[in-house]
Amino acid sequence: GNGVVVTQFGLYYEGAFSVNKMMGTGTLLSEDDTVYEGEFSDDWTLSGKGTLTMPNGDYIEGLFSGEWGSGIKVTGTYCKPSLYGGDKEQTRPLRKLGNLA
Repeated sequence: GNGVVVTQFGLYYEGAFSVNKMMGTGTLLSEDDTVYEGEFSDDWTLSGKGTLTMPNGDYIEGLFSGEWGSGIKVTGTYCKPSLYGGDKEQTRPLRKLGNLA
């Protein structure tokens, strides 16, 4: 089912669980406002398609593998929306946390 985990280290996870582990699709928010939205294969282990958004708005879309905080391998595209000025600015949808289905 779905659930939420908040750690003493400032990590917030909301998403799918299987056998009491983070498995499936979820959102991980770190204390510095870095956000990963995508697939997990085990507790804190990113595995599959996802988007990693940095606090400055830059983001990486692609395939992720590895444990959060221990090194993550990424194959994807680094996007820097702040390079687009004026009317050309690309906007990212706001994340809605706390809406478990």
